[in-house]
Amino acid sequence: MKQCQGTSPKVRIDKLKAKIEDLNHRNEVLQMSYNKQTEMMAKEVAVRDTLVDLLKVSDTTSKNRLRLIKLEVPNFPGALSRGTFDSYRANL
Repeated sequence: MKQCQGTSPKVRIDKLKAKIEDLNHRNEVLQMSYNKQTEMMAKEVAVRDTLVDLLKVSDTTSKNRLRLIKLEVPNFPGALSRGTFDSYRANL
């Protein structure tokens, strides 16, 4: 008759404890993975922001240089099309 009674409560509790331990371990692994990915993403965002700032500085510098060239070279569009702009390159 013992065989017809099913799984004993102790065995069921042990199985549940094993499942809970497994789930806790999986949660820890997922949390560590999430933390690592978040850290990597934060570094990527910081690099992107730095590159955006450098691009803005480079753009401003280029605009300032072009403005200087236009002031220094008489008839800038004509000089650019004729190729006489090259003589001013050494001075800038």
